[in-house]
Amino acid sequence: MACHNKSGWALSSHSGSNATWNGTGQDPWPHTTYATVAENACENCHKPHSAGGHARLLNEPYEEDNCIFCHNGNVAGTDIESELVKPYGHAVQNYNNIHEPLEDVTSGTVQDHVECTDCHNPHRSNATASTGAPVISGAINGVSGINYSGQAVPVATNQYEICFKCHADNNVLSVISIDRQLQQSPVDRVGDRCNHEGEDEDIKKRTENEISEQEYQNQAQQQEPLPTLLERLLLLHGIFPLGRLGSKHVMGRVCPLRTPASLCSGTDIMQEGSGTRGQGSGVSRPNPPPQ
Repeated sequence: MACHNKSGWALSSHSGSNATWNGTGQDPWPHTTYATVAENACENCHKPHSAGGHARLLNEPYEEDNCIFCHNGNVAGTDIESELVKPYGHAVQNYNNIHEPLEDVTSGTVQDHVECTDCHNPHRSNATASTGAPVISGAINGVSGINYSGQAVPVATNQYEICFKCHADNNVLSVISIDRQLQQSPVDRVGDRCNHEGEDEDIKKRTENEISEQEYQNQAQQQEPLPTLLERLLLLHGIFPLGRLGSKHVMGRVCPLRTPASLCSGTDIMQEGSGTRGQGSGVSRPNPPPQ
């Protein structure tokens, strides 16, 4: 350890865990005589001689296998391996020998990839709970990130900083990047219209109470009927009356480019193991295209 004294190791889960192999599947420590995670210490993942992953003396040539042989329920209590074969997630099995611990995703030169160590640091991760969102938990302690300003940080303090490495302006995926800040839709209040069709800016920014009855009727004739007072009240309380006019109500606004099939109220969640995202109000949305 004189040469390889890793910061945070003494407080990590791997340094103090008394978990043992349950005898099922592949032996995670075939090259040692030790029985627990703590006793195997560095040799949980590394092999000083004849290592499968030569560059970093890893036991196995495929990076994730060094994690999975314990984190499949046979040593660790949670089966992470089964999570990796779900339709949507982080497919670490699709990449190998790309991740670098000191890679700078702001450089624009990092090759597409995702590995366990992009989000977890095995030398520092622990069971400490987060003190509250968005502060990191011990499970992702000691991982680099990108802060709100788009600057690289060697150790993330907020969960989203780790996500921003791939899912923000400095995108390393082969898909359109996602801004760190949500862009506001060009609408104002209930009754206003989206500016998708070049409506007059003066009308767009005025509230419905400021629009004359004639203007109101003109807009209704030119585009789609606007909601009634009752419907607008329902919208303010998060209730979307889609039936009467076939209107495209989105969060209390009328938007010509949205269709009823694309709407979802309530919490939009990824259902584990399913092929459907979000069942907030019984209106399902298709999953995004495969990445």
